[in-house]
Amino acid sequence: VSTQSTWALSQFAQRNRARAPKFPEFIDLGSTGFQMNKIYHVKCEFIVDGRLLTTTASARKKKLAFRDAARRMLEKLERLPKPEAERAAMGDCPEGEFLIGMKVRAKWNDTERFYDGVIAKRNDDNTYNVFWPQWRNQTENIKFADIQRQKIRVYKKGRLRVRDGKAGIDVTCQPKGIVITNKGEQPDMEVNDTLVAINGVALKGMMPEEQAKIWKEHMTNGVAFLIERETKSSAKVKGPALPVTDAQALNQFFMRNRKVVKLPPQYNIVQEMGMPHNRMYTIECVLEFNDHTERVKATARSKKKAKQEAAKKMVEKLGDRINQKSGGGAPLAHAKRKATGAAPSQPAAKRVKTESSGRPHHEMLQEKAEKAYDDYLKLANAGKQVEATTKYKEYESTYKQYADEYREYAAKNP
Repeated sequence: VSTQSTWALSQFAQRNRARAPKFPEFIDLGSTGFQMNKIYHVKCEFIVDGRLLTTTASARKKKLAFRDAARRMLEKLERLPKPEAERAAMGDCPEGEFLIGMKVRAKWNDTERFYDGVIAKRNDDNTYNVFWPQWRNQTENIKFADIQRQKIRVYKKGRLRVRDGKAGIDVTCQPKGIVITNKGEQPDMEVNDTLVAINGVALKGMMPEEQAKIWKEHMTNGVAFLIERETKSSAKVKGPALPVTDAQALNQFFMRNRKVVKLPPQYNIVQEMGMPHNRMYTIECVLEFNDHTERVKATARSKKKAKQEAAKKMVEKLGDRINQKSGGGAPLAHAKRKATGAAPSQPAAKRVKTESSGRPHHEMLQEKAEKAYDDYLKLANAGKQVEATTKYKEYESTYKQYADEYREYAAKNP
């Protein structure tokens, strides 16, 4: 749906990442009336500030129904309270509290797993209601200690100043890269910055000896480096591409390939079965190319679910072609898309190799190696050489596992 109102909604989602974790979703509710006098019904769902906003619209043309639903959603957005959400987006949040609309990571149902969520409500007893955008439900009365702020990282390029073969800074080799502990007179560095590449050579996934060797080899004036820096402000950072649904991925595929795809994906109700209280709907997704037509069908107890399943099957049928671009339009989002599974009723771990926290396995090994290294330094400074040697061997073993896992992860996610 390429109208001005829907484009404005997409722009709102892109510019307000802290308030809107996903793009708005338009749902075709079907039509009523006879063939010559049909009325089309459309529903728009948009998650903003931890709330699920919905609008519906009806019109004699499907395009007009989409436009009216988007226009009504924009009117709802204008009436929303903004102060706390804007403060959350700017990172202007005092310590000891979370603001409504702030993106956080929180524990689900007293488990040790953390999931991405949005603060929906602040209770009087210093607990919070957290909305889970991925599953469109919320958990009430989560303790403050079970909620974390989401860390946001930025990457900066710079040039190294070297005099007499020395940079005048203190560094520590860690699994995530070379950490700056004292920046000296380097203008492009700050304390706790992580040096992840120098002169085009990546430092992540290397043993400390290899990192130190590369650091010494490139110790020349003006050499280019790349640092990773954590920041609390999300307003100045361009975050990752927003996730999209299968139906939106098909629409973007059409926008990128207008020269070979004639029309946007069509969803047609081809069959209705069962009693009124137990209906089964079959929806056909049609994607018409210049030389052939792709068709898939899906059946479910609701039209919405049937459409989602049909879009998922079409994405699976297209395979790698879903990410191609043959011209005729620009993509609405820059994220590669694969078919998603059915939304679970409760949070589940990600599909990549993960630990109980839901994060990639190599990140867990990285934190474990960093903790072992810190313990090694404490024991060494305390004069406990035997315990320090044992802890260093543990660190070295964990680091090697982390390096192997990171190389495997980087190869699968270029």
